[in-house]
Amino acid sequence: MLDRYFSLTTSGDVPAALDCFAKVYRDKGDIEFSASRWVNACAISSLKISFVDKVNGCDRYASQFQFANPDPLFPDGFSIFYTVGPEAGTIRIFDGGTGLAAPEYTYVSCG
Repeated sequence: MLDRYFSLTTSGDVPAALDCFAKVYRDKGDIEFSASRWVNACAISSLKISFVDKVNGCDRYASQFQFANPDPLFPDGFSIFYTVGPEAGTIRIFDGGTGLAAPEYTYVSCG
């Protein structure tokens, strides 16, 4: 799922980006605006995705990535954590952010 999501940065395909996210995440706010910016960003020049742990039926991953044209405010790239799991039989992103809560404080649940 994360490979698919990262591959969409130059696609212009907002519905495909939105399809990567679970309904509970899409309902949090203006995800369509973020998806529109994501699919119209430049290509990614480096990407590393690493499994962190499994909490509440979700797999949590750390990602480090850089765009081909680096953002001057983030010259060293970005680090985002993603929570991924099944939604009605399809793997989707349930959460994302710059930090991870300790397992005992994690409220996101997948499945």
